[in-house]
Amino acid sequence: MYKSELPQELNDRLTLLLENDSLAMMRHMLEYYNRGLFIETGVGDQVRLKNNAMKVSEELDLQFEKTDGSTKLLKALTIS
Repeated sequence: MYKSELPQELNDRLTLLLENDSLAMMRHMLEYYNRGLFIETGVGDQVRLKNNAMKVSEELDLQFEKTDGSTKLLKALTIS
């Protein structure tokens, strides 16, 4: 049986359970981290990306930080 075939109430509960488990797993993976760093590279929608990084940091109880960066290292890695 696929999730989409379940009754709506059960489907909603399953979705909530999966979301909570994902968050718990992320918290466990990051339990020794204390900050979330957003590197502003100028690529993509920086406002949206920064807002998402802030939300994730808040959700995981991480101190949010931002720094300027570039794509120089990424370009060097893709060239070799």
